[in-house]
Amino acid sequence: TYIRPFDFYTFYTAVRPLVLYSIARNRKNFDYFYRLRIQLEAAFWEEAARRLSQEDRDELQQILQRAERKLRGTPVEIPHREHRDFHLLIFSRLENEFVKGLLRAYWDAYEAVGLHLYFDYSYYEEMWSSHRVLVEAIAAGRYEEGQVVMIRHFNLLEDRLQGGPGKQ
Repeated sequence: TYIRPFDFYTFYTAVRPLVLYSIARNRKNFDYFYRLRIQLEAAFWEEAARRLSQEDRDELQQILQRAERKLRGTPVEIPHREHRDFHLLIFSRLENEFVKGLLRAYWDAYEAVGLHLYFDYSYYEEMWSSHRVLVEAIAAGRYEEGQVVMIRHFNLLEDRLQGGPGKQ
């Protein structure tokens, strides 16, 4: 018998089907999971940001640049993969397999409910503008400032979920 070591992927593999099943049964479950994601990222933000290596910070900058190029391109492309990669990279160095697994499952749920599809262009401009400030705050070691920006960033999606600005 071989026992696989426990890591975030093991947890993610177990929790992902349950999350997707719950959302398929009741779309409101995504809203609950989204709120859990907010709490997780807010609670672990500073620890996660402090653990990022210089290579991680460089990669965040590269992700940001790719997303901005897509938004300025002709035709415009939705930088969803960059959005997902950006957030997951920030939390990738945490030594908490449960948080990392839940965050990865969140992004699968985000896609399952169609939030990766096109919404108002101004939503993307504002979202990536806040990502730029996050990258700058991390690079400068201003973690508390970055956390405030990140929490404000969550209001963008909250508005979309509630039918406010940027709603399809």
